[in-house]
Formats: sequence, structure tokens, C-alpha cells
Amino acid sequence: MEDTKQQTQTLLGKFENTEALVKAYEQLEEELSRRNQTIEQYENAERARNEEKKSREELYRAASGDEELKARILSEYLKEHKGVPLMTTSGTGVTAPPLKARSFDEAGKLALGYFKTNN
Repeated sequence: MEDTKQQTQTLLGKFENTEALVKAYEQLEEELSRRNQTIEQYENAERARNEEKKSREELYRAASGDEELKARILSEYLKEHKGVPLMTTSGTGVTAPPLKARSFDEAGKLALGYFKTNN
């Protein structure tokens, strides 16, 4: 009898009785379930991001081979962004000053003012 009690205490470890062990096991199952749900949510979000990235890449590849579609997209972009200087190579964009010269002297002054402020 004493031997059986000793074996039971050894099996229970730090738990006082079997009820405490069962309760701890149930709490552990709940926590594990919560963590698995969180991991699943992260995995689903990652899958969705990868699918979106993949579909955008496929769309890009399909559009890049269609010259008519590229021209249409560029045309729509330019209509939406009027007045935005486009840079086709390196360098700085030049925009016209809001003032218009009425003489060569005024044009010279405007040009000098431009060069002084942009150098």
C-alpha cells in the first residue's frame, strides 16, 4: 500500500492529486489550441500576401508584353498627372517660372535668377 502511494506520488510529480494534474492538462490544451489558431492566422495572412504578389507579378508579365496596353496605361497616367515633369534619363526636371518676360532684359534676369537658385 505504501509502495503504491509512493508510485502515485512519483507519477504525479509536482501535482498534489490527479484532479490538479487533469486541470493543468486541460489548461495546457487550451493554450496550445490558442497558439495553433494564432499560427494558422499568420500562415493564412502570409499565403494571402504571397497570392497577391504572385497575381500582381502575373499581371505585370502579361501587360509588359502588350504594347497597346502599355501605351494606354501610360496615356492614362499622363492625363492624371498633368504638369509633373517626367524624367526619362538622369538629371533634374525644369519647370517654367510663373512669370513671363515682356522683354529681353526681363528674360535675361529670369534666366540668371533661375541659374543662381538651381546651382
